[in-house]
Amino acid sequence: MPANNPKKLRKLYWVETEKCNLGCRYCYYNTALKQKTKTIEIPIEKKLELFNSIPEYFDEIVFTGGEALTDPDIFTLIAAAKKQGLKVDLLSNGVLLTTENCQKIISLGVDCVSISLDSLDEQTNDYLRGKTTSVIEGINRLLKMKSPTMAIEIMMTVTRKNISSIREMVDFCYDNNLNLWLDPAEINPNISRVKPLDLTLMSEDEKQVMTDGFSYWIDKLKKPSLSLYVQACLDLITGKKVTNINCDMGTTHFVLNPKGELNPCFSREDINYGNVFEVGLSAVMNNSLIIEKQPQLQKAVCLSLGCVCMTMVNENDPYQCK
Repeated sequence: MPANNPKKLRKLYWVETEKCNLGCRYCYYNTALKQKTKTIEIPIEKKLELFNSIPEYFDEIVFTGGEALTDPDIFTLIAAAKKQGLKVDLLSNGVLLTTENCQKIISLGVDCVSISLDSLDEQTNDYLRGKTTSVIEGINRLLKMKSPTMAIEIMMTVTRKNISSIREMVDFCYDNNLNLWLDPAEINPNISRVKPLDLTLMSEDEKQVMTDGFSYWIDKLKKPSLSLYVQACLDLITGKKVTNINCDMGTTHFVLNPKGELNPCFSREDINYGNVFEVGLSAVMNNSLIIEKQPQLQKAVCLSLGCVCMTMVNENDPYQCK
């Protein structure tokens, strides 16, 4: 963003690592929707230098991965972010929510922890993600230890295999005062082993089960505005053109990958604004390419299931934990 525009950008998704301790069947790394980059170890000193300029452009950081808790630098980075007054969200698969890690998360003042869980049924979740028992134990541990101001959110990736688990997940989150976000998965149609997960292959009965589950979610949350998001998801699944979406990725939201490259979106690594560890964040944010690409990005022409902008229909941002 040009230096003469003082408006603070809102959110930075920092992919701190691509290492992960799970192998989710639908993960874009496992289904050739995205290629892992060669791991490059960035000295912690270089990472910490970014916080001299991050507050000028962002007021919120979402630490993610891979699995963010596998990175030994994660708590140092969270501490640096909080010291600068930034809102901090942590996305995790929940496996490493040990007592020690929960204590660190709470003591550092993390604002929201988003945990991936696709079903309360162990067989279903183990099939899709794995290590269900460890994850649920971690969620319960964090629930008991958390401060009143910290939010916990369940991120449920919806596939053809777990549509019948939606209602139970809604009730679980409601009963435990947890936020819940339902995120339909994009499945690579060229990978035969994940075809059973493909929502676009659902029967009419299955579509009704999913629709009923989403409607139950809306009613339980008492957020009728979410119907726009649900309709957009259903339109994409059935191949209809989706309207009423204006993408914030590349305008107020950006993604920083482990190598230090700033991209407009998780799925748009073809657009590289520069490497913050090589030239600094200010130089990258002043790259004229950011302004040049914004009109196209805002139109959401590259929209697909699982896109971050899909979660922002009518400003229902799942990472905006409250």
